[in-house]
Amino acid sequence: MPARNTNTGFHPPMSCYGCGNPGFIKSKCPKCSQKKDSASVNAIRMFTCLTSPVALLDIEVYEATGTVCADTGASQSLGGELMFKFLRNRGQKFSEFHLAMCLDDGQQSTSLVQKATVPITVGGRTFQIDLIFLPHAKGNRTLLGVDFLRTSGIVMDMRNNFWYFGDKPSFRIPFSKDVPLPVDDSPVEINSSSCPTNLIPSEIPLHSNTVDEEICELKTIIIDFPTRTANELRTEQLKDLELKKIIDCFENPNKGVDFANWTGRGYVMNQGELYRYSPHSEVEEAQLVVPTHEREKILKLHHDAPTAAHYGADGTFSRVSSKYYWTGMRKFIADYVKSCSECIRYKATNQKPAGLLQTPVPAQRFESIAIDLFGSLPETTEGMKGIFIVEDYTTKWAELFPLKQATAKECSMTLLNEVFLRYGVPRRLISDNGTQFVSAVMQQLCFVLDINQSLIPVYHPQVNPVERKNRDLKPRLAMMVGNNHTIWIEKLPAIRFALNTSKCESTDHTAAYLTFARELRTLDQVNTDLRSVIHNDNFVPEFTPYIKRFEGYMSQIKENIEMSQDRQKTYADKSRRPSPNYKVNDLVWVKLHPLSKASENRSAKLMPRRDGPYIVLSQRSPTTFVVASCDKPDEPLGV
Repeated sequence: MPARNTNTGFHPPMSCYGCGNPGFIKSKCPKCSQKKDSASVNAIRMFTCLTSPVALLDIEVYEATGTVCADTGASQSLGGELMFKFLRNRGQKFSEFHLAMCLDDGQQSTSLVQKATVPITVGGRTFQIDLIFLPHAKGNRTLLGVDFLRTSGIVMDMRNNFWYFGDKPSFRIPFSKDVPLPVDDSPVEINSSSCPTNLIPSEIPLHSNTVDEEICELKTIIIDFPTRTANELRTEQLKDLELKKIIDCFENPNKGVDFANWTGRGYVMNQGELYRYSPHSEVEEAQLVVPTHEREKILKLHHDAPTAAHYGADGTFSRVSSKYYWTGMRKFIADYVKSCSECIRYKATNQKPAGLLQTPVPAQRFESIAIDLFGSLPETTEGMKGIFIVEDYTTKWAELFPLKQATAKECSMTLLNEVFLRYGVPRRLISDNGTQFVSAVMQQLCFVLDINQSLIPVYHPQVNPVERKNRDLKPRLAMMVGNNHTIWIEKLPAIRFALNTSKCESTDHTAAYLTFARELRTLDQVNTDLRSVIHNDNFVPEFTPYIKRFEGYMSQIKENIEMSQDRQKTYADKSRRPSPNYKVNDLVWVKLHPLSKASENRSAKLMPRRDGPYIVLSQRSPTTFVVASCDKPDEPLGV
């Protein structure tokens, strides 16, 4: 049977993809993968794991002084660019030849170099050293290799940063500081302050195609942790009179009742130190008893230190109690954590907000009014962009005025022409701290008409009663405009009518009835109203009893409001705590409301929650205080 032919096609012979040498792959190719020669006498081997010179020596070459680097990883000494220019200007003779330079990783390159024998003086001794120069290298620095160290007999102590001659180990000279090289290519004048400086081996340009490699830096860090001997701890304990009494009792050869008492409490002596075993602790080791003057240091280490991270009272107590003990330790730690300024500034509070609900007594109609702005809204065809809301505090009567611009002048003129000259001038005006309401125009209007302007505290909009009207207005306006948001001005009259003709839960009557002593006639009553208009002579006699009944209604309404306020206060106070009992000149912390700012790389999550301390100047209400900076206590900062 003939053999089966398995050749499905022509396969070219295997060849090196680097040079095309047939029969070899690149890793085995004799041309592309040349064997790495080891360092010989005519080669320079160098290595370093440092990116900055450490072993710096002060040398003198032909009366020119400078600082160079000595490296035990370089087999031969190399001259830098400045050294080469200096010697060439002096007429130094150089011999030129080709030199194979091999790094420790096996990479090598043959370059044209020059060599000169140079007298180098270091530590008062002069040595003739052969320096290798790279004529075409730029910015390289002088390096003294192993040949120089062997010739000079220098021993370097890298750990302690000094060097000495082998025959004089007691004469120690510290390493010098580095001197930066000039950055330009201008001629360099060699004097007593400028000289050939050191060359880092990793920075030597071995050949033109060499790629700079990132070299890691290894440093030795020696940390001496403070330790205290048993005698030092005993000395500190004896400074505390209470602990001294216990130690004397243990060291007294006549063991009495006190010894049994202290032993029963878990106190023991070890190497002259006082310890205590806690029967309730899960740790089997005894805790060192801390004297009074050392307790704050212990808490700084276990609470303020970065490794403690300002944990709370329970976390700090758990950390400290496993190693130390003193009487009243839990309360001491709790007071320390409570007074920590960093914890106060940055930590969130778990307490309820301070201040119980205040229920002011309702006044006469339109004696107190509240104002606020609603917007901005899409501009209408009339150019309106916002709504100015005015509400009577007693009757809850609301007015909605569209505005073109929410400026102080627009708001003031609307109040004067549409409210004050229609319902009368009020005695009190309640508003937030908007720029329109704290402006000079609004203040002048209130001053001329003798109106008490009451500004609510910042970041507390719930104090303004008109905020409830804002909440009612928003969904109703949204439902009426639908998808066409520019017709909101057409819906305001109907919404205002609905707000004023709906029964208020607090008063149990509508705002229209409390304002006009009658209910407004609605659209559905045009055809269904069964009441007849009185045209006979008994209209006046019937009107007088109606007025009396309305007066009785007003008294009942006042009681309804008070009952509603009591009910609201009961629910509101469940989530709050009593007002702080601050007094004048007390130091307090003020709550902040930080905002993130990406342009400045600032995040609100990493900003303090409170600032201070500030000094209390006066009290405006149970929860409102006027504060000032401790540096300038006479200048109020605000409420």
